[in-house]
Amino acid sequence: MDKESQYELQKIDCSCNDCGFMVRDLDKMNASYAEMSRLSEDLFDLKKGRYVQKAKDQIARNKEKGEAALRDAMKMKFTPPGKSAVMYGACAKFNKEITFLSGVLSIENQACFVHRKDLK
Repeated sequence: MDKESQYELQKIDCSCNDCGFMVRDLDKMNASYAEMSRLSEDLFDLKKGRYVQKAKDQIARNKEKGEAALRDAMKMKFTPPGKSAVMYGACAKFNKEITFLSGVLSIENQACFVHRKDLK
């Protein structure tokens, strides 16, 4: 897709992400990412704990398979999640905080949307 086609698609989508009135709130976005990362790590720790416990239980039934499963469980490493889908900002036109999903059609914004390239 060429740049002109992307521009036209963005004008149709009316996403706050491409609006000239949107001002990003990086502090809120970073706080949201940190919380999502913390929750993901907590969930990972629970899953790893379950795998370790299952492996220990299996050792009683089959020592060789149980020890292999325990080694695999202990090798598990946490990988932080990618960026959040939810974006945070403020609408300079209406002077209010907004949250939105980047690249998602936002029909409700058709009346107020102005592409950021059109404001220059």
